[in-house]
Amino acid sequence: MAGDLSRQPIAGRYRLISQLAAGGMGITYRAWDLKNACPVVIKTPKIPKSPKTAADRSKAEMIAHRFVREIEAMRALAHEHIVPITDSGDDSGVPFVAMRFLPGGSLADHRRKDPSGPYQPVSPDKLHYWLRGIAEAIDFINSRGLVHRDVKPANIFFDGFRRGFLGDFGIAKVVDDSAGLEKGETLTGTQFAVGTPEYMAPELLTPRAKPDGRADQYALAVTVYELLAGKRPFTGKSAHIVVEHWRTPPPPLERKKLGLPASLVTAVERGLAKKPEERFENCVSFANAALSDIPHPASEKGVVRLLCPRCRRILKMPESAGGRAGACPRCKAPVQVATDLSALWEAREAGAFAMAPRDDENPSPDFQLPGDPPGAPLLQQDSSPLPIIVPSTIWRRRLRWPGFVMKASVATMIASLVTALVAGPAAPELRVAASAVSVVAMTASLVAAVIYWVMRSWVSQDE
Repeated sequence: MAGDLSRQPIAGRYRLISQLAAGGMGITYRAWDLKNACPVVIKTPKIPKSPKTAADRSKAEMIAHRFVREIEAMRALAHEHIVPITDSGDDSGVPFVAMRFLPGGSLADHRRKDPSGPYQPVSPDKLHYWLRGIAEAIDFINSRGLVHRDVKPANIFFDGFRRGFLGDFGIAKVVDDSAGLEKGETLTGTQFAVGTPEYMAPELLTPRAKPDGRADQYALAVTVYELLAGKRPFTGKSAHIVVEHWRTPPPPLERKKLGLPASLVTAVERGLAKKPEERFENCVSFANAALSDIPHPASEKGVVRLLCPRCRRILKMPESAGGRAGACPRCKAPVQVATDLSALWEAREAGAFAMAPRDDENPSPDFQLPGDPPGAPLLQQDSSPLPIIVPSTIWRRRLRWPGFVMKASVATMIASLVTALVAGPAAPELRVAASAVSVVAMTASLVAAVIYWVMRSWVSQDE
């Protein structure tokens, strides 16, 4: 079943359209529910194709069994901020699960890059859209005896109105019997430390440790840190990241530069505490502390955000765009908005699944977002999560070269002075040359220092 998008519909009902993701445990697809005429997400386990040996067959049966157990656990997790399961079953011996399709993309899709490449920090008021709801979802699954173990931006999803949903329980670990699985059994079938290293709490890396919901709180705090700073607290090779999570305090958030309230910075620091007992009691307490002094963002009534299926950019449009056609302003793909705003589809896919454009597919000039000038396009690339002025970010990048010159000049000056002293009377020419190089290096260092501090003052004024 996996990988073949041209085959017969799964269980005679679900037509696969495109692959969304493939992890170590399963594959997810964007699909169309032929029965209810709506988009869905189909997930199947990664089972070896055509197992020939007894060992292969045994492995395939084990994977299928654990996938079914995962579905059973997820069915017990009905919550308004958890991606809901709509159906499950078996197709030609391969189990599958159908879940609600969330057209607003993931939290990772909502990040934006500045012209120089790195991700831009996100304005703290955007945390109001999702943080408390996701914290409630995590506390809910923790109260049912599960630890998610993979909370990160790619596993937090949105509908078209920026409501957040927690998804992907593929590596959740049961910490008691309340979810219907055997005690200590992982939904992946492994007892090793699994997860995404950049978000893993230190206790997840300890042999025979018994992590609880505060491990998910740590990952949630890493996620908040990443959005605010534009980067994760620890990066590099997996082995290096593991050590950093274990023993190194994360670099402090630049509160003044990023415009963050002190309560938010303090909450993130506490959520990232190395010892679980030093963190908040639960994720909702963390979210409440983090959001306590952040004003709510301005209301955007009548605005919908949907993910372009081709370039994965978030596009914004008015609610009245349902059933209309347009083009992605970034990749220029012809797209069709579902009548019920449940998805954005490429035009060729829309026709294939009875989502043909209506008679008014060509928007009139007055069909636009509130506040936009006449003639504005139906679909616009969403750039709202960019609170930091791009020019100041570029200037910060330019501060690197005078800093490098200063360091290189100081190193050259020290080396020249040492050479002059060692040369002594035995090599007067070398001593004179080393002294001259030292003077030049000292001058270059002073000039670079002046340039650095002048440029730094300009950046501060711009901020």
